[in-house]
Amino acid sequence: MQVLLLVEPLLESVMSDYRVNIKVRNARLLRAIEEAGYRAGGKFADLVGISYAMHLLAYLNLSRMPFDEIGDLRPCAEKLCVFLHKMPDELWSEDQQFPLETNSAEVELTAAAVQGLLAGNEAQGCDPLEILERREMLGEVDARLDTIHPKQSDVLRARFGFDGAPQTLDEIAKAKGLTRERVRQIEANALYKLRRRSVGLQEIAHTFGIGGTSA
Repeated sequence: MQVLLLVEPLLESVMSDYRVNIKVRNARLLRAIEEAGYRAGGKFADLVGISYAMHLLAYLNLSRMPFDEIGDLRPCAEKLCVFLHKMPDELWSEDQQFPLETNSAEVELTAAAVQGLLAGNEAQGCDPLEILERREMLGEVDARLDTIHPKQSDVLRARFGFDGAPQTLDEIAKAKGLTRERVRQIEANALYKLRRRSVGLQEIAHTFGIGGTSA
């Protein structure tokens, strides 16, 4: 599944800086067309002998099933398979054999979340909507951590692994030249402040698999 992200600034937003338009397409079909040396456009549809608007675009946008109501491969889908020398399951996954109600959506993200999403290849093999949700949540946590003392924020970031691998109390104490007990106190005070502000840092870390708090 291919995800196209169109990012535009949000001029009147406090929590979010960008509105991201998500468009989901059939990556299997797109790859097969590109590997055959074509572009997924009207000329390619003409070569295959199908309509671009009614058939190819619908299959690319996952709004049309390759199989009909009785389970037979549709003639236009069969033409794609024959032209590309592919079996149906090479062009459509099991999930893609059912049409999407819509293949686009809008979400609002912070600048940090957008930059993080576009920076790497994290989307490979993952649910793109889950990645967006994770990034948006992390951006919100970053903003909340900025509301407490920098020393407390640094300890929580290290403990929960928001900026890398999660660290133990001993590791943080050694890095900062503090005692283990002092680090534990800083962590406890920081968590208390965030809980009073309805920020469940531990729940967020657990939900998104962001390290842990081993001693």
